[in-house]
Amino acid sequence: MSRTNQILVGLLVAQLVLAAFTWSGTGHESETVAGSESLLSVSTDDVTGLTITAPATEDEGAPQVIDVKRVGADWVVPSADGYPADKKKIEDIVAKLVEAKVKDPIASKRTNHNALNVGDAVFTKKVTVRAGEKTMELIIGSAKGSSMHVRRAGEDEVYLARGVSAWKISDRIESYVANEYIKIDDPTEVRVQNAFGPLDLQKQGDGTWLIAQLPPGTPVDDSRVRSFVSAARNMRLARPVGKTVKPEYGLGDAARARVVIKSEESLVSYSVGAFDGDEVYVKDDANDFVVKVRKYAVDSLIGQTPDKFIKQSVAPQQ
Repeated sequence: MSRTNQILVGLLVAQLVLAAFTWSGTGHESETVAGSESLLSVSTDDVTGLTITAPATEDEGAPQVIDVKRVGADWVVPSADGYPADKKKIEDIVAKLVEAKVKDPIASKRTNHNALNVGDAVFTKKVTVRAGEKTMELIIGSAKGSSMHVRRAGEDEVYLARGVSAWKISDRIESYVANEYIKIDDPTEVRVQNAFGPLDLQKQGDGTWLIAQLPPGTPVDDSRVRSFVSAARNMRLARPVGKTVKPEYGLGDAARARVVIKSEESLVSYSVGAFDGDEVYVKDDANDFVVKVRKYAVDSLIGQTPDKFIKQSVAPQQ
């Protein structure tokens, strides 16, 4: 190889190394890469709605769709009668999408779409961004690090978008709303009425709990009591339902359990209703919205009886 060719090869290698370093994400992700363009041609303030669709799974049985929209300065869930959404969580996702950059396509044939998880049927998520009358639909697939494969709906070109990854765009509604539906700190009294009758628990000065339905002096399993009280005082939302209380929700007089909890400063009362798969309807008396929580969170409230609080004696080892 001649000296001239060696120099030319060296320059080519140096250019390739520089290009790889520039586009590899080694530097700051927020820096604009030469020759790149924005994934979306809108600003964060322009975005008025966001829809995230996950493909159907065996467990869910149908595609999971999350839809939120901006109302004034806030965000809500339209399908749940305007249930309040978490503004910060949503706008963080919107900002990542708006700030994401793409360069030249990494594929431009439809036959490559499914392999990159950006096909019409084979995809990781679909994201629809609305900005007033403008609608932009993205089909996204997983990629390494803080990046994702992305294709604009109706186009064949597939890009590698930097600054956002598919797994950070959650397809669970609880990721975009406040999780705590019911919470009361330091309860002093708990009353639960279920199909087996009433349960009345009162906290004593030494921190132990008295169960009114047990004879005086009955040994009580403190760990069971604490677990029961913890379940009663804290309900984490799985998904919002809406403001209309329908008969099939099993609330009101048909409730599986009625719960009243008191503390020194507050009182909370709510109903536990019908099952819907692995979820159950719950309605706080002081809240306009019905929600669903995970079934395991209310199992003890529905099935608890006084005798289950009795401490079991342990036979001495021979």
